[in-house]
Order: sequence, then structure tokens, then C-alpha cells
Amino acid sequence: MSQSSGYSTLNLEEVDTISDAEAYKASALLRAALLSRDKYQAASQFLSPEWDWDSQQPWSAPVTATLAHHELRIVDGVFKVLNEDGKEISKLPTLSEYVKDYCDILAVASNGAVKTMTYKRLKLLSYKFDVHRCLNDPAEIEGTQDDPRDFSTVMKVDTHIHLSAAMTSKHLLEFIKDKAENHGEDVVALSKDGQPETLTKVFSKLGIDLVRFNLNVLDTRADNTFERFDNFNAKYSPMGMSQLRDVFLKSENGVLGGRYYAELTNQLLEKMERSQFTAAEYRISIYGLKAGEWDSLACWAKKFNVYSKHLRWLVQIPRIFFIFRTHGTLQNFEQMLDNIFRPLFEVSLNPESHPDLHVFLQHVSGFDSVDDESRSERQFDVECSKILPGAWSSTENPPYAYYSWYFWANIASLNQLRQQRGLKTFDFRPHCGESGSVDHLASAFLLARHINHGINLAKTTPLQYLYYLAQIGLAVSPLSNNSLFLDYNNNPFKKFFCRGLNVSLSTDDPLQFHYTEEPLLEEYSVCGQRWKMSDIDLSEIARMSVLQSGFEHRIKTEWLGPRYLLAGPSGNEVSFSNVPNLRLQFRSDTLNQEVSLINKLASSTPLPKANSSLFTRISINEPHSASEKIMQDQLKACLNLSGALALIRSYHPTREHNVSPRDTSCIIRLENGVHSVYETQSVASKLFAAVDPMEPNADYAVFCRDVARMVDVLSDGATASFSFTRLTLLECIFGMHTLMNSDIEKQAMKHVPKDFSHLSKVDGYIRASTGMLAKHLLRFIRAKLDENPPIPLKEGQNIPLRDLFDQLGLPLSNLTLDNLNVKAENTFMRLDAFQSKNNPFGNSVLRSLFLDVFNVIDGSFFGEITKQLIDSRTKADPHVLHEFRIALPGRTPSDWNTLARWLIKHELLVDNVRWVIELPLPYESFVAEGSVSSFSDVLASIFGPLFLATKDPASSPDLTRVLDYISGFDVPYSKSDYLSNLTNLPMPRLWIKESRPPFAYLIFFIQANLKSLNTFRASKCMSTFQLSSAIDIDAPYYDRAALLLLTDLVHHADIVTRGRPTTSYLMYLARIGAVMSPLSSNALALNYQESPFSKSFQRGLLVSLGTDSPLQLHSMDDPLLEEFAIASQIFRLSACDLSEICMNSVLSSGFPHQVKQRILGDAYLSAQDPLLCSVPSVRTTFRQAAWHAEIDRLGRICAAKPL
Repeated sequence: MSQSSGYSTLNLEEVDTISDAEAYKASALLRAALLSRDKYQAASQFLSPEWDWDSQQPWSAPVTATLAHHELRIVDGVFKVLNEDGKEISKLPTLSEYVKDYCDILAVASNGAVKTMTYKRLKLLSYKFDVHRCLNDPAEIEGTQDDPRDFSTVMKVDTHIHLSAAMTSKHLLEFIKDKAENHGEDVVALSKDGQPETLTKVFSKLGIDLVRFNLNVLDTRADNTFERFDNFNAKYSPMGMSQLRDVFLKSENGVLGGRYYAELTNQLLEKMERSQFTAAEYRISIYGLKAGEWDSLACWAKKFNVYSKHLRWLVQIPRIFFIFRTHGTLQNFEQMLDNIFRPLFEVSLNPESHPDLHVFLQHVSGFDSVDDESRSERQFDVECSKILPGAWSSTENPPYAYYSWYFWANIASLNQLRQQRGLKTFDFRPHCGESGSVDHLASAFLLARHINHGINLAKTTPLQYLYYLAQIGLAVSPLSNNSLFLDYNNNPFKKFFCRGLNVSLSTDDPLQFHYTEEPLLEEYSVCGQRWKMSDIDLSEIARMSVLQSGFEHRIKTEWLGPRYLLAGPSGNEVSFSNVPNLRLQFRSDTLNQEVSLINKLASSTPLPKANSSLFTRISINEPHSASEKIMQDQLKACLNLSGALALIRSYHPTREHNVSPRDTSCIIRLENGVHSVYETQSVASKLFAAVDPMEPNADYAVFCRDVARMVDVLSDGATASFSFTRLTLLECIFGMHTLMNSDIEKQAMKHVPKDFSHLSKVDGYIRASTGMLAKHLLRFIRAKLDENPPIPLKEGQNIPLRDLFDQLGLPLSNLTLDNLNVKAENTFMRLDAFQSKNNPFGNSVLRSLFLDVFNVIDGSFFGEITKQLIDSRTKADPHVLHEFRIALPGRTPSDWNTLARWLIKHELLVDNVRWVIELPLPYESFVAEGSVSSFSDVLASIFGPLFLATKDPASSPDLTRVLDYISGFDVPYSKSDYLSNLTNLPMPRLWIKESRPPFAYLIFFIQANLKSLNTFRASKCMSTFQLSSAIDIDAPYYDRAALLLLTDLVHHADIVTRGRPTTSYLMYLARIGAVMSPLSSNALALNYQESPFSKSFQRGLLVSLGTDSPLQLHSMDDPLLEEFAIASQIFRLSACDLSEICMNSVLSSGFPHQVKQRILGDAYLSAQDPLLCSVPSVRTTFRQAAWHAEIDRLGRICAAKPL
């Protein structure tokens, strides 16, 4: 897209990068299809002459001379008019041409190259609209602020509504009851012996009790109609009684002459005129059963003055020849055609031959073809076409395409005659694509001006794209579809609209589907609410309804303005349509680009095969032409985000690698909860943390201030709105990138030595205590029971393991996976139930015995099973690396020695495993048992040994060795009562309360100590550590702010980021790692399909997958591969996507710098090596460009002017 004046646009330099020869072939086929349609439209579509009748005299018509010397013939089912010289006055394509063109369209629709190309183009159209909305939504809203209209006051035409069901059930009920109560003596029918029957008598014979006559008894609502067109048709008869339909809903009904039907219709028209801003094209039937139907219909309309400026008629012809033939009322199909079209040709040649019909036709806008499309039918082909209408005498119904040809050919011939006579011409707008074969849509593509329904276009991208290019109108009725063929949630209307198809909303049959007395507005309301469509969207749909309709040019100028025929904003009057020029400029530009692309490719030679250096680059033009208010909102949001990003970066200094070790003597002190390192030469000269022990901890005061600032950002509506828009934009741009460059990425991946199965990938969040599978744990327990080792008890006695099971009431003969009871079932929204699944056989004693380090057997069982786990996983897939969470109580400093001995004893320090120390910190328990006197004691127990081991490795050789295999620390989330006023909380040495410190307070002191420790260890060229955590979805802003400020990695990020656009956008900008465990969330709080994993990945967050608790969640021997497999299938991830997620898992992990270099390349921090990580440079270049564009944009807006 190129830069257009006044709005932000997308740049796609795509034509010069399209090297797929199939795209050129597909474009040629698409262009040929469009040219075929043009041939038929040129033969049938003419601008009707203007007839400015007086609304007080609607049943007058211009006098037109009779063509006495012209001859009318029906030749092979098509009427032809011959002039005085015996020559046909009309020229139409032939039936053989139609059959060939129809088959060609079907071939285009089934062509693989066309399917691929049109799928991509339609997806691209969706993305373009989403991008347009992201960039221009505020400007569009402002573009309608000064016009006098809003959605409620723009004209809306119900372009598809059947008169016999145009009223609501309530309206019909009230009408029937009024007639029964006040006009019961009206003669409405004749008995079998010809005697007149009053309405009261008819009701009595039918057993209708007016006292109990309600909507339930009327029974016209659509229920039990899904996939049951027969049941649906029965709903046209009140109470299922055809006699009531004849009395109230027929224009031909003997005694009454359709009077009730006319009165009911005029009531509808009065409502419509009172509303001022709705109009309709009522469908009324001509069956072709007899020649006099047209005169009868015209006489009815004129006699009862069924007229409104807001009404045009659209004559529907039911495709039910087979019923008439079965009953013997018609002998062949040509008779039906003759009955339908002969009166129309006669009145066009000689208006005096059918004077009422001549006038009535001035109110008719077109023809419709209706019936159940889902009914099976014969294939229309060359052989079928050879059966001419005069010879079609079987009871088999002609196929849809056969009907369509003969209807269209006669309408086109009629239009050419009437156009030459200066008379009104007609559209052909059939029902099509509601159900049944998509082949119907091929016929309508050639012949129809517009169609009704069209939802089956969702099943065929080639035809959907052709309908878009040709801008064929679709009058869609989602509420009707919902009751008949397609659930509302699955209706493609919103998708069609976004892509730019010419769609309008219509009611179809309010009698069956609608509840309110304004059915069309009800249709718009449901659509707007369900699909979150704005008033501008709805106004655009309303505008398209006027354009699709058959109302005269003069009327349309009153509704849309005098220039409505011009394309794009040139034809738009905002004061009439309430549609901003920006929207129509976008629609026009996009359509022109698609047409230009097809034409260019269709007439060009394919480029050489693409390479990774030639790919579609996507950029955005965002001119600073927005209004002051929009700029102020953007500026506020950008200042907030820039400030928040700066704060986050201030807590995460860049770590230097390959520095020379600094060897100085030092002392370590714990001051106000933070360990500080001093050079021994001078206590006043601090080596690292500059904290005066005699003053309050200044860093914590700064942190509290920063949290308050972050809370302001996270809770700001303008910032959330801006963040959501930018994230949506990133998602759309990624979608476009993959559409345009997936083939190039795929080709590039063929030249890398590693596939997904050989790529290094890190399980970034897995609990060691639940890291094994249930079957593995059960097998291990059974083996231990066979060994029957003694288990020490608290009293100093030992008990055999089998006896312990007996004491616990666990019979050894019934040890099954079902009884193990560790699978996550019935745990949704029940964290307590999920955590209880950590207990084998539902017993916490066994959990402590088998799945804990700190127990009476020094974690022996846990060490053995963990060793088995690591060995089996390494053997099965050496490319999977793990970061196991292992809990450290933090009760005393000796906990470190216990853990270190356990890791070493069981040989758990291996290259492809790193350990993350989980700090559950049960502070309340520590205080209760007297282990600690203040929170400072806990911090000393956790970090004191680490500083000492760093200072003097020889003093703690086991711990020193273990620290090289520890990659980070994790702080589990726990809600607290201290939700505000963090600044007034006491320092750790004064925290002598029994309650656990609040999360924000606690994680600050963990991070402050970790930061000091990392600086100390980095000075000695020792390994450093990450900090990770997570919070609940409803955690307060204080905790969310602390999480963003302090952590390097967020696990369960699908929960943390859901519905929090500012959090997500800041994590994207700050490149905070995000480990998601969709299976875990699916068991706890978030259905898998609702997981934000896919969106987060598309938007460019540093997302990876973690297994969390395989014991409860997984079945495969490789749980991480199971996570990948499920995500790949549900989210349709490509091989390139999987490689990128693997790369992300390494980047966000705590594995050492050297390991990351080996896996991703020496320069992995700035550019990953595609030969090592298997992520093509096309993808990484795109990601880097998108991120830099966001950062640059923040900077530009912030630098534009002060707030």
C-alpha cells in the first residue's frame, strides 16, 4: 500500500518479490473469470431511466407507444423479440457459451494454484483491514464527529426480506386477534360446497380459542429448523394450518382478494415510513403455474394501494417445477418459463395489454430465485444443457445452474427490450450460497447482479476472492442462518466485511427469526454486539445496502448524496452516510491494488525463484496528521511506556561477558535486608552495593516510588488502549509477513542442517517434584515396595516401606494409575485441588517421602527417581534441556548444604540440566516454630552461604560446584493483605510479624540480594543467576509492577498477560522472557483454545513452552515434545515457528553464555546463526525490524512535543 493523504497506511513491496510461477498462472485464470462475468453483465445490466412520479399518484406511469409490428417468440426457453425486419432486437451469449464459461469457473474454483493464491490474498485483506483499524480508528471516529448523522439516522435498506414473513410473530398475532375480535363476520373463505364462511366460523372449525391464542400457539418462530428446510417452510403457516396462511398471508385467496394481506403489509409500510431511515425490498412470489399471476398481483397492489417510497418489490420465483410436474399442473419446464415471462414481454411491447402490470413494474427492482439449495440435484453439464425446456418433462427438478440460465436469459432479453423502450429494467439477484453445493455460486458469479446469503463463499476461497474483485453484493442474514444452516458464531459475515466484500445485513423472515418491532435494527444490533463492530462499520454496511438495492438513482441521491456513483471518497458524502472518507479511501485503494496485482501478474512473466535476500518487507507510514486530541492521547501513552521501559531497564543492567576477574579482599555485610560487599582496605569504600547501614534503605524507597509510577502506567486507560492497538498491529504484520514470505522461509529451512527434532530446546518451567510421568512414579514406587527398605520414623524407629503403606491404608494389590490419583482432573479454577494431585495416592506423607529433598531419608527416593528421569530424558532426546525448579525452604543456612549434597550424591549435575531454586518461603511456619526472628534471618539463610561461597570457594566446595549448575531463583506468588502503602512497611530486620511479607516487598529484597550477588560473582567470572516469577490473573497492580520491574523471566505468562495489553506490550519492548504452559493453564484457569500463546508468539513476545508438572498433565515420555505437538496442531505452527520458539527458549533461559553461543552462535545477542538455530534470517530480520520500529516510534512521539 502506498501513502495516501490523511491516513496511515501499510507499505507492501510485494509485486517485485512474487516468484511463484503458480501465482502468475492463477492470476491469468482469475482475470479470465472476471472477463467472463463482464460479458453477461454487459448483456443484462442497464441504468433504468428516471421516473419522477408523484408520491400521491404512485399508480400512474409514463405513456409508452405500442410496438405493433414486433413479433414475440419463445425459442428453446428464451423469449426473443423480432423487429419489423425479422431481426432480433437483443443480443445474448449463447447457452453453449454459458455452459463453457460455467465449467471454466468451476475449474478455476478447483485449481490448486488459484486456491493457494486466493487463500493468501483473502487473509492479506483481513490483515490489511485490521492494520487500517489499528492505525486510523481514532481518525475515522473524528472524521464523523462534525456531520449531522449517526448510525441511527443513516438509511438502511433491507435488501432481502420475504413479504409473507416480513412482520414479526407478535405483529401477526395482534393482527389476527384484532380481526377475529372486531371483524369476525368478514367472509374470508368458501366451504367445500361453496358456502361463504366468516372468520369466526373458520376459527371455530379450526378449534382456535382466542383466550389462549398466544405466540406459543401461533407457532411461527423458527425452532427445530436447523438443517430442516421442510420444518422451516411449515412455519409460514400460522399454527401449522395452511388455511390461516391463505386467509392472512396470500394476495390471491378467493373471497378476500388478499385484503388482509394488504392491510398487514400497509401496516408494515407505515412503521417503516415512521422510522424514516429504513427501506425494504419485499420478496413476493410469482410461481409460473398460470399465465394470469402477474395481472392478479399487480391488481392486488394497486387495489389496496400497497405502496411506499421506502418500498420496492423483488419478485421471487420458487424453483419448484418438480412439484408442479408431479401434480400434473405443468407438462414441461418451458410452460413455467412461458407463464413467468410472456406477460412481461407483452406489457413491455404493449403497455395497454396489461395496464396494471405496466404500472406495477415501475415498483419492481428485480428478480429472485428461491428454494432449498441443500436439496440434491443433477449435475449441470453439457449433456444436461442439451435437454431444452420444452423437453424437460420429467419430475426431476432442473439443477440450479439450469434454472439460473433460463431466468437470466429471459431477464436479460427483457431488459434489452425495455431499455430500448425507455422502461425500467431489472436486476437478477437470486438466493445463492445459503446451503448446498458451492457450484451454485459459480453460476451466480456469471449471471447475478447481487445475491442473497452467499455464506458458502467461506468454503471456496477462489470464488470468494472473485466475488470481492467483482464487488458482487451479498445480502447476508446471520439470524436466519443461525436457525437454518450455520451457527451465528461461525457465520463468515464479519470476515467478509473485514476483507472488503460488498455485504449488507438483511432480515430474511422476521416472522420466524426476530423479536423486536424493528427487525432490521435488531439484525444490526446483534451483529454489532457479537462481533464488536463500531457505528462506522455498521454505517458502512448500511451504505452498501443502499448501493446493492434496486432503488432508483434519484432516491439513492437523496439517501447517499449526488456523487454516490463515484468510487472511493469522491463518491462519499459523510453528512449522508456517516462513513468517514478515510474508510472509503482505504477500501478503494485496497481493491485497486488487488485488481492491479492480478492484471500485472496475468500479463507478466514469472520472476526467478526467490531467495532469502529478496522478500516482502512490510513497513508502516504513520504521518503526524492526527488531531490534537489523538496526538495528546498517543503522547501520554508513549511517555508512560517510555518511562516504564526505562524503569525496567534500570533494574536489569547489561551483563558483561568475558571480563577479567577482579581479585580483591572483601567483607560481606547484611544491611537492611541486602547483602553488601566491601573492600577490606576501607569499610567506607564499598566494592558493590553502596548502602549506608545507619540509614533507611534508599533503594527500597526508590523501588516504592518506581512501583507507584508503574501502577499509574498499568492502570491508565489510554496506555492500555494504545498498547492493545500496537500489539494487534504487530500480530497483523506478522500474519502478513508469513503470508508473503512463508515460501521463502520454507526454502531457506531446507538449507539448514537441523530440523525441529535436532534443535536444542529448553523446558523453561518444570517442577522437579512433579517432573516425572505418573506411570514413571508408579513404577518407581512399586520397585521400592519390592525392595521394602526401612523408613526412619520421628521416634527414632524404622518401619518397612510395605508396613508404612499398610498403616496408610493402601493395599499393595491395588496400586494402579487410577489409585495413584495424580492426573489433573476436576481442577479447573481449583488450585487447591490441583495442588492436592502432588500427593501420590492422595497422601501427603508419601509426597514428602518420595518427592522431597528435606525428609527423613535425606531425599534418597527423590534423588533416585530424579536421576532416572534425567537419564531417560537425555537418552531419549539429548536436544532437550531442562531448568528444573527445586524448592529451598530458607529456614537455615544449612539448607544449602543439604541441597548441594543431594545434587552431588545423586549425580544430578549434568550439562543439559540447570536448577532453578524455588523460594516458597513459608515465613509464617518459620516464625511459629521459632526458626527465625525476622524476615532478615530468612534472607541471611538464603543468600549468606552464596556470598561466602563466592568469596571463598574453598570454604564450601560442594556448594561452589553446585552453583555452576544453578541458573536462577524463582519466587512463587502469594497474595497478601498488604495491597498498598508499601513505603510504610518495616525493613526486613524489623519485620518481626508472623505474617508473610507482601509479594512486591518480598521479591524486591530477593532481587536486590540477587543483583548484588550477580555483580559480585561477575567480578570473579563466576556464573550469575536469573530471577523468575508469576502472578495471578487478578493480582493487584502493585504486584504486577514489581513483576515487570524485577524479573528476567515470567512463567505462566499466559495467565499473567491475558487481558493485560500494557503488561504484554512492556514485556515485548523489554524482551522479558515469557514461558507459557498451555496444558497447565488448561487444567487450572484457561481453556486451551483461549490461551494467548499463539497471539503472544505472533506479536513477537519472547515466548517459549514449559511443561510445569508432567506428573499431572502429560502422557508422552517426552513432555516438552508433547507440549510442542499440541501447540503445533491447535495453533497451526509452521516448522519455522517451532524453530523460533526453540530459539526463544534458549534465549530466555538461564543457561550460561557459552552454552547459548554453542546453540545459537557467537553473536546470539544481536543476530542468531540460522545454521545453528534453524530460524531463517528472513524471520529474524523481520522480528528485529518490527521491534526497532516500535522502539523508534515511541521515541519519535515522545520527542515530538511536551505533554
